[in-house]
Amino acid sequence: MSVLPVETTRTRALNTIMLFLVAIEPYLFNQISFGFTAMGSSTLPQIDASAVYALDLGAIWAILGAFTHVLTIEEKKLVAPDLIRKYRLMRNLEIVVAAIFFVSILPQFWDIMIGSTSLRYVLWALTFFVRRSTNLYGRLVQRRSRNRN
Repeated sequence: MSVLPVETTRTRALNTIMLFLVAIEPYLFNQISFGFTAMGSSTLPQIDASAVYALDLGAIWAILGAFTHVLTIEEKKLVAPDLIRKYRLMRNLEIVVAAIFFVSILPQFWDIMIGSTSLRYVLWALTFFVRRSTNLYGRLVQRRSRNRN
């Protein structure tokens, strides 16, 4: 089991920022129509609401990546040595997911439509498969290593 050092200023600040970002995420989510329904009582234009939502989720994933990075620092010995590779992979995927959300903020991803849905939303859906495919790959590797032993 891993433990983050909560006493550090950096960890505490990131935790506070993430608490705020997680608190505003439901509000931002409710501002988006996702192209399936007519725009509701949104106070923001859809392009702005979706960009702010992408910024929010990108920041959350980037902070998760920073927390995981703290765990991967070998000198601190916060995780067992045999788990460091796994945590580095998790950190890298969290950074990739954050980058996808940050890149989706660009206006070009709002203008390109797939059906009646913006490409921005499609990119967000792809982040689900980035994380899940890694879990499936990890299970496959574990089965192969068990079968060899």
